[in-house]
Amino acid sequence: MVRLTRFYTHRHERGISLMFVVVAIFALLGVSALAIDLVTLYVSKSEGQRIADAAALAGAKALVDNGVTADPANSATSWDTACDQATVQAQAVANQGLIGGVIPSSVNVCFGYNGATCSTACPTTGSAGTGFGVNPQVGVTVHSATLPLFFAKIWGQKTASVSATSLAEGFNPSGTNIPVASKCVMPWLVANMDPLKSVAATAPIPIIDTATGQMTNPGPAASSGIIGEDIGLLVGCGAGGCGTLNGATFQPGPPPPGAPPRVSYYPVDLGTPAASGPSCSAGGWSNYQKNTVACNPTPIACGTQVNVDAAANPTVAANTAAIECLIGATGPGLGAGQDTLNTASFPYAMHAGNRNPLVTNGVISTNDRISSSRAVVTIPIYASTFGVVPTSPVTVIGFMQGFVESASGANGRPRLRVLNVSGCGPNALASTVTPVGGNEASAVPVRLTRK
Repeated sequence: MVRLTRFYTHRHERGISLMFVVVAIFALLGVSALAIDLVTLYVSKSEGQRIADAAALAGAKALVDNGVTADPANSATSWDTACDQATVQAQAVANQGLIGGVIPSSVNVCFGYNGATCSTACPTTGSAGTGFGVNPQVGVTVHSATLPLFFAKIWGQKTASVSATSLAEGFNPSGTNIPVASKCVMPWLVANMDPLKSVAATAPIPIIDTATGQMTNPGPAASSGIIGEDIGLLVGCGAGGCGTLNGATFQPGPPPPGAPPRVSYYPVDLGTPAASGPSCSAGGWSNYQKNTVACNPTPIACGTQVNVDAAANPTVAANTAAIECLIGATGPGLGAGQDTLNTASFPYAMHAGNRNPLVTNGVISTNDRISSSRAVVTIPIYASTFGVVPTSPVTVIGFMQGFVESASGANGRPRLRVLNVSGCGPNALASTVTPVGGNEASAVPVRLTRK
């Protein structure tokens, strides 16, 4: 009788475990849905930040490649044009990214300098100062308002929005004591002598003032500056190779008819070249040729001591083949399929040649405006004395960024236009501070400064 009473007493508790399970399942589903919403927002925020970072860096690089950081006049005309180009580049990069599977709903670009508030107005004379080390900054804010939610739909919230902001800076150290570094430098060690300015001078004119680290003649060539100068690099090695060096680091007097002013260069011993180069590079090429066409990952910083590559033998044939491979030309001289640089007005514009990979792959058309080119190279500058052969090791005191237009068929000499120059201050040469840059191939490093 006792057992029967207990049985009937607890009959109403049957199924209580099932109810607990059902409630727990609903709670678990709710927590899972909430977790999905949170993860969606976190992932989307991360995607937005990566897009903003890439867009800001692209915009800052566009300013750097235009050479405006080496323009002390900081004129409104050149800066406004450069800022317009930077805006287009930043927006184009941002619109290639996806936040939650869709492109950003808005991309806003602003400009600043040296810690000033980022503004949609471009930093021109009066706002950015007069120094060519203005260090322009490009800010990008991306916004997405169409992220789908799951758990929040219970309260009528079907979508959410995320935004991300980034700021990138083009840093020209000229006149400062902050060291910079660059990788993918060309194996062309250039003397600190301005070819164009030195032709009519009684003594060679330096590119960089070694006492201050500033450019001797900053600004565009149309305003008597070095930016945009058409120059030729003449190898300083003797007839038997670079084991014997010529005694002149500058070729005095006017250049031959139709040829640009020239300055001697010496092959840099960069060590092991990159593992692979473009398809046009040939087997059996020397380290010098391989380092000309492919990125050598070894960074060179202000104050770095480098050696002349005594084993190099940059003959006409070797130089011509390497330079044509570098710029994608089918032969020496201009108009051989390589990219071109329009120097009619400053800042200058790069245009795709018919052998540009983007053209051959059908992405763009010949003569379309481009923001980067294999023809843009970084060249180390060393402290030099006219008529004195450099004795290894020599000290790097700055960098020149140039656009290689062609190889001269007569002597394989690289012909280029100067795009930018950055000088190392006297204290930067012996600085123990970690250099700015080092992960990119630029005379003026581009870096993220704030998020």
